[in-house]
Amino acid sequence: IQMPSHRHSCSELITPIMEQILEDRKNQNYWTNIVLEYMASLSAQERSLTLLVDIISQYTHFSIGLYDKNLNLLHGADWAGEDFKPLHDTNFTISHGEKLSTRTSYQSAFVSKTGNRYYFTRSPIFFSDPVLRYLTVISKQGAVNQIQFEQVMESIRLYLCIWEKNRSDKTALCHALIHNEPIKIQSLAKRLSVDIKKIHAVLIF
Repeated sequence: IQMPSHRHSCSELITPIMEQILEDRKNQNYWTNIVLEYMASLSAQERSLTLLVDIISQYTHFSIGLYDKNLNLLHGADWAGEDFKPLHDTNFTISHGEKLSTRTSYQSAFVSKTGNRYYFTRSPIFFSDPVLRYLTVISKQGAVNQIQFEQVMESIRLYLCIWEKNRSDKTALCHALIHNEPIKIQSLAKRLSVDIKKIHAVLIF
C-alpha cells in the first residue's frame, strides 16, 4: 500500500481493504463463519448438531456423516440436490469399514449401486466427546478438497465447543482468545459469565 508522504492516517483504507479480504475469502470459499453465525442466530431449541451437518451438506454439496468408534452413524446428511443417498449405500458401508483401527485420516473411493463413483475422506475428530469419533465427507465431484474438509471439521469442533452441554470451560475460552475466534469468544464468555473487556492478558504455561 503506497501512502502520500503528507498523510499519516490510513483509517480511510480500512473499509476497501476489508472488502477485498472478504471478496478473497468468498473466492476461496471460506464459509465456516457464515454457518456458525447462522447457528448463533437460532434459539437453543432449534440448534442441533444434526441441523449443522445438514446445513454444511447443502452448502458444500457433500454428504456428511458423524460416527462413533465402531462407525455407527450418529448424525448424517446426504446432499438434498441428489436423489442417491451414499451414506446408506452398502458399497460405501463396506469401503468405509476398512482400516477402522487407524487413527489418521483415510481417503478412498467406492462405486455405488447406481454405478456412480464417489470419493470420501474420513478423519478422527480428536475432541473430548465420549461417543463422537469420526467425521466422513463424501463427494461425487472428485476427491474432497483438503481446505473444504478442514472447514467442515472446524465447524463441527466449534459447534461442539460453543453449544454442546458441558463443553464450555475457561480452557476453551483461552484457546479462542489466543486464536482470535470472535464468535467462539462471545458465546463462551456469555456462557461462563466472563466480561471480555476485563481480560488484559492470556498467559500460556
